[in-house]
Amino acid sequence: MNNTQPNEIATFEKRICWHDDFQDTQDAIKKLLSYTGRKPKARLLKGKPGTGKTLSALTAMDTLHQESSTDALTMKPTVYINVSLFNSPGQLLSAILEQLGDINPYKGVMPQKVKTIIRLFKEQGVKLVIIDEFQDILPKSRIQPTSKIYRFLKGFLDECGVPFLLLGTEHSERFLEVDEQIRTRFLPTQELFAFSCLSDAEKLRFALIIESVLLKFPRKTEGLDFTESYFDDNGKEVITLKSNHNMLYRLNLATKGLMRVIVNLFTECIELTNSEDIVDNDILQVAYDNVVNGSHTINPFDMSNTLSRVKVRLAKEGLYNAK
Repeated sequence: MNNTQPNEIATFEKRICWHDDFQDTQDAIKKLLSYTGRKPKARLLKGKPGTGKTLSALTAMDTLHQESSTDALTMKPTVYINVSLFNSPGQLLSAILEQLGDINPYKGVMPQKVKTIIRLFKEQGVKLVIIDEFQDILPKSRIQPTSKIYRFLKGFLDECGVPFLLLGTEHSERFLEVDEQIRTRFLPTQELFAFSCLSDAEKLRFALIIESVLLKFPRKTEGLDFTESYFDDNGKEVITLKSNHNMLYRLNLATKGLMRVIVNLFTECIELTNSEDIVDNDILQVAYDNVVNGSHTINPFDMSNTLSRVKVRLAKEGLYNAK
């Protein structure tokens, strides 16, 4: 790794992807934030692991921190907690207190911790609480209105006076289905999906996200421009796939259409190259071997694997319609 690569990687990984899928999510988070100072709401952002939930939340965090940088009353606009590291409400409260700088975050009973959190939220100008891997704090069995975790979370969301953004898999939605009391505290669920090649529209969607990511990529690339555009008779720009977009199928199989894997793959390409190098299929082949743990036994960027074989694998993954 040369001296410039760490900075290039940090900049690339902090990029903001303004693809429609993620813009819709940012708009949903902005709507949630509009309840700051009012009776707060919560929102669930759900999706399979790797679809970009955490990326979307961190993008919102970065935006809030930038907007609050000139506000002397806002010391910590967001609190981010990954609950997969904790297995009880008390541990969750302690983790929040620790982020807020409390000197004794692991001491005291739960009611006292909640009071301290509410005070620190007000003192530090907290505008949003993000709880990641939300499904991990829920019981595996059915959640009842009398469940300890349900009563704790419902009360905690109410008392804090701050909007909550919950990130999790589809299993997280069980929490919203317990009763009408909790459902009405939540704005409509926002969902992120994996990118696929199931249809022309889905292929175009995937092509646009790749090109959007590469706008912030600190290397020249070869063979990774998939779209072209023209203006129709009404002067409206129309974006279409190029006739040859074979590499798109290989990228889709390599990443399974998951934003996290897309980022990992291209980050490895930066590590493998210098600033004057061009990232092509050969670089992608090495990067895939280095960082992607695929369930398939082939490297999609190995050209000895024919396109038809790649498509067969894609179809088995449910990412391509072979008809």
